[in-house]
Amino acid sequence: MAEFLHQFTEITYSLPLSVASLNQSAYDGLTPELKAAVDAAGRQTETELWTALSIRLQANYKRMAEDGVTIDSSPAPDVVAALRSGSVSAQRAWCSRAGAVCNQILDAFNAGKK
Repeated sequence: MAEFLHQFTEITYSLPLSVASLNQSAYDGLTPELKAAVDAAGRQTETELWTALSIRLQANYKRMAEDGVTIDSSPAPDVVAALRSGSVSAQRAWCSRAGAVCNQILDAFNAGKK
């Protein structure tokens, strides 16, 4: 990678996330005990995957630095502002499809970046 990419600016444009889904009708048909088990497994998996994401990012940055890539973790404020402004329409479109849960997801995501 360092052969072609000498500088890397961290802008959090993409994160390798894992997503699981299940059929609502199948879930609704579970006993309360099984629902509780599925919910608990989901919460545990979510915690583990967010932790793994952090570890994966740190490992990627370490490897890049070892390969000679200069990593800028503090991009210029005007660049960040332009990227945020540019993302507004995509976020609005997604929120219109996702419904009320959209803001909860974005708030949790943003809290995790701090």
